[in-house]
Amino acid sequence: METLILRTNCNQLKDIVVFFDMPRSLSHDGNALQTFPIPIAPDHSLVYSDSMSQLVVRNLVKHFPIHSGIFQKTTGKVHAVSGVSLTIAPGETLGLVGESGCGKSTLARLIVRLLTPDAGTIMFDGRIITHDSQRSLQSLRRDLQMIFQDPFASLNPRMTVGAILAEPFRIHRVGTRRDRPGRVAALLDLVGLAAEAMHRYPHEFSGGERQRIGIARAIALRPKLVIADEPVSALDVSVQGEILNLLLDLQEQLGLAYLLIAHDIKVVAQISHRIAVMYLGRIVETLPAAELLRACHPYTHALLASVPEPNPAQARAISPIGGDVPSPIAPPRGCPFHPRCPRRQLPLCAETMPAMTAHAGDRHAACHFPVDSHTAHDERSPSLPHARS
Repeated sequence: METLILRTNCNQLKDIVVFFDMPRSLSHDGNALQTFPIPIAPDHSLVYSDSMSQLVVRNLVKHFPIHSGIFQKTTGKVHAVSGVSLTIAPGETLGLVGESGCGKSTLARLIVRLLTPDAGTIMFDGRIITHDSQRSLQSLRRDLQMIFQDPFASLNPRMTVGAILAEPFRIHRVGTRRDRPGRVAALLDLVGLAAEAMHRYPHEFSGGERQRIGIARAIALRPKLVIADEPVSALDVSVQGEILNLLLDLQEQLGLAYLLIAHDIKVVAQISHRIAVMYLGRIVETLPAAELLRACHPYTHALLASVPEPNPAQARAISPIGGDVPSPIAPPRGCPFHPRCPRRQLPLCAETMPAMTAHAGDRHAACHFPVDSHTAHDERSPSLPHARS
């Protein structure tokens, strides 16, 4: 059995020399190397207000209409995202987990404004961007970037890697044409690739190398927030560890904030500061990664129970989740999880939507009958990795 090994403590660097522009509030002299101090990691003992957060999402909604018939009449809608709210502090990693089809990727595309929300508010770096035009969003792209799930599909097969990585500098008019090859070489070195890679095409690389190219493109303009949509799901286990370690190193070096979308809750727990659990278009629980063993929502318990146990002799006290996710075209009334929930009590769970309620340890769960935190640790596998503090 292959084991995914991650570094939990990256080297502490005093500063990093990068071939990039100085922050926009300062001047730069073209090709000169600049030195940037390492930003201080977020203090997770504090409560960040909306004005202090890097990203604030409130009550975000996105429904996709269903058309049928000759005249393409609207006969229904897919409830992809239904009232999602979350915050991310500067330098923080928020892990977003959930089953396939629960709306994670749609939420990511809404935040970066590849899709326009039907309702709700998106505030990034103190600026409301919910309904900004594409022209006004161009300046925002420097600070808000995305790493896509499929590294091959996200790279233009007709462009060399050098042209792909130089494109952000060209679009945002950073530097001159003469110094862009140097900037591209510095980017490739930062993600662990040789400078000669800039002359090759995407099909000449392995999956892990293509994902490194996608990461290099995302960090080219030194963004403040990177949304990583399943960045390792298409990669081999050994390569997954390399990519996740790279993301950790870049966060320490450049002070990035991440919204990390993944299926593997054990990996998310190890590299995230906080975790948000999504089900059928809704956030059902948020909690610090260190509190994962004391989760309140039964769905979070079910996700943990579904993780394969490397020790076959390890007994499980709870069973993996049963049944299928209900159709987002016709979501159930009341609590969306109640048709599969072992703790449901009718008729309350089937008729009333539970509110997000605060619990001890900075945990928040939308459940009428949350799991008792004093017994939660005894009900699941103890083989989770140590979470980030």
